[in-house]
Amino acid sequence: MVLLGEIIAGWVGGAAGILATHPLDTVRVRLQHQSGLRLQQLQLSPTIGHFYVHQSSPSPIGLWRIVHSIHDRFGPSGFYRGIVPPVLLRGTVFAMIRGSMELAEQLADQLHPQRQWSRTFEQTVYGSVGGFTAALCDTPIFVLKTRMQTTNSMTAKEDIVAYAMRTREIVRESGPRGLYVGFVPQMFLGVASWAMMFVAYDELRFRGFSPFLAGVLSAMASWPPFYPLDVIRTRMQAASNHDSFVTIARDHFRQRPSQWFPGLTVTLLRAGPRFGVTFYLMEQLQTSSWLRPAAEEVN
Repeated sequence: MVLLGEIIAGWVGGAAGILATHPLDTVRVRLQHQSGLRLQQLQLSPTIGHFYVHQSSPSPIGLWRIVHSIHDRFGPSGFYRGIVPPVLLRGTVFAMIRGSMELAEQLADQLHPQRQWSRTFEQTVYGSVGGFTAALCDTPIFVLKTRMQTTNSMTAKEDIVAYAMRTREIVRESGPRGLYVGFVPQMFLGVASWAMMFVAYDELRFRGFSPFLAGVLSAMASWPPFYPLDVIRTRMQAASNHDSFVTIARDHFRQRPSQWFPGLTVTLLRAGPRFGVTFYLMEQLQTSSWLRPAAEEVN
């Protein structure tokens, strides 16, 4: 598949998948953020071994409590807070992921034209390249999105001008590095989970699964092993004290293992349909009659 086709298909598929599932993303980010606030309470408690214990348990974090709090404070539009950056830009990011994977394959063809790599190894390499590309491009988007989704301000606007102003404020206060808060966990998460997802997707397609079902299953398989990294990223980006990755990771893993995965169920409910839509549209566009001539003409 030519590079332009990968880019166009990746953008449309990525944007459509995000648009279809953003309300679930808002709920999961709120769950992760609330888990961080709860952990701050636990830090005042004694420990047994490496784990926090407490005399009186903080208020439990409930899915429906989060849903009702969003609706009661902001109305139905509250579930779409933070949607502008990912819809406009994460489609571009997914296009860059597919483009970087295509470039990695072309580079491998040039350097090792007679290679005999297994399909699994190839998809691991290309998926890791795509995951690192995603971390570079996604982190600033997640900073803007996460802060919008976790703020309780009623005056925060959901438009391009408002996000441009927020970006300028972050850069003015912290420099460009302020847009890369949470990059370390995002990098580890991206490289590992994208590699696993593309390996699983390739295998499922090889076995005859449809693009939609292969996308659903591969996404749901690749999230749980690395999910705590996503929670840590959210906490880093939502916090105002800018604690380091090591500090937040240490505190996170001092909880009981059952508390390492707040919002995982919602994440899986979102990730499945999102990547099902993404991969379905991507493959449809890659084989479309109007896309191939345009891509071939450029190349």
